[in-house]
Amino acid sequence: MNRDGRIAQVQGFLKPGQGALLTEYAHRVFLLGFPSSAGTIFLTAEKRFFLVDFRYIEMARKIGAGFRVILQEDMAAQLQALAAENGITGVLTDREALTAKGFETIRRNLGQGILQDGPELSAFL
Repeated sequence: MNRDGRIAQVQGFLKPGQGALLTEYAHRVFLLGFPSSAGTIFLTAEKRFFLVDFRYIEMARKIGAGFRVILQEDMAAQLQALAAENGITGVLTDREALTAKGFETIRRNLGQGILQDGPELSAFL
């Protein structure tokens, strides 16, 4: 399966009002073919976002696949705004790929009550 097909599968897994937040190196390589040390993938059922710091912004703009590439400046504010703009009330992440510290960072960045606990996305990926 090609990159677009893998991304579309993740998007198809999401229920209305859900988003997927993927932050690890393995996610960037598997879903984007993007071997960087930083970058955050945020998916809704309809839209694709890739937040990346200044070191990778030019390279990220070449990924295509319908991604809106966003320069990462204030991750928490940017993720909260994307969730609000897209009607996202619950966000899933790949808990199996994260450290406890990484999971807590995501929880803080999204704000109270948005990160949904559960192994569903990890099992799917």
